[in-house]
Amino acid sequence: MTQKRNNTTIDVNNLLTANSLTHQLYIEWFYGKLLILIRNMEDFFESQSDAGLTGQLLIAMPTMSDPNFARTVIYMCAHSEDGAMGLII
Repeated sequence: MTQKRNNTTIDVNNLLTANSLTHQLYIEWFYGKLLILIRNMEDFFESQSDAGLTGQLLIAMPTMSDPNFARTVIYMCAHSEDGAMGLII
């Protein structure tokens, strides 16, 4: 099907095919980026679960009743099944 506008002939079928192809390529690109993001998130959370709380800050809640840790922020230097070590900041 062709249409004529402003002395220009436009092939509507080719136009629709080109737009469909562009749309399909964009969807494939977006899907690929989404898969990469999901894989990176999985890797991040797996590494976090292996490290426990190492490298994290622990902030005491206002309701903390233990006077040793009330109103403290603790930087966790190490945290594993063997034990934990942190610095009160």
